[in-house]
Amino acid sequence: MATSIDDGITTVILQGINDINYGTPQIQSLRNSKESQMMYSAIPNKDSSGAIGFDIFGVKREITIQGFVIGTKQELEKFFVDTEGLIDGGQWNLTAHSLTFKVDIDTEQSYSVIMKTFSWVWDKGVPNRINYTMILLEVDPNRGES
Repeated sequence: MATSIDDGITTVILQGINDINYGTPQIQSLRNSKESQMMYSAIPNKDSSGAIGFDIFGVKREITIQGFVIGTKQELEKFFVDTEGLIDGGQWNLTAHSLTFKVDIDTEQSYSVIMKTFSWVWDKGVPNRINYTMILLEVDPNRGES
């Protein structure tokens, strides 16, 4: 499985074997959730079958990735510095107006996303490993423009 995120300039490998840039990144969990933003309202003095639902907020996709990277101090630093560099305030102002998240399980899927959260943890006693969590939101790279 090969998985990465990039802004057209920097590609960060999230899953791979012996990647020369980041040591050995391994995804432990990938949660891809697509949710309808429905507004639901029950009607007073009516049964639930009389309730109404409104799709006024559309549909959203949120992708949560949890993993770890094993490598030298320099490889780990390059991983989190490059990844943090993708989450800066300018990610929406890129030429493509989004990042590209690619996941290859059976077939390659590609999503236009912005990064909502990136956090990483270094634990004492495990000097060559960091654990990370990343939350991505799918967006229209054309910002809704035709």
